[in-house]
Amino acid sequence: MNNFTDFIDYFFSFYGDDGLYDQKRTKEQIAFALVTYLDECNDTMSWGDGDSLDRERVRDYMNDIYGPVPVIAHPHHFTDGVKILS
Repeated sequence: MNNFTDFIDYFFSFYGDDGLYDQKRTKEQIAFALVTYLDECNDTMSWGDGDSLDRERVRDYMNDIYGPVPVIAHPHHFTDGVKILS
């Protein structure tokens, strides 16, 4: 990741409105959780340059701060022709 905004946009594409794991998170919620995570990075837990582990850790911080949100699969999440049975 090149900067703070890039990571927020990356994270939003996963957990924001209509994201891959849509939790309806706002960019403000993401930014606060990210700053909290960065403040706690140290020798035992380090920033990984915005990799998937950082994304998952920030998600966990966000769920701790704002509460977990159930993720529900919707038909538009499937683009490979998989049918959802009713």
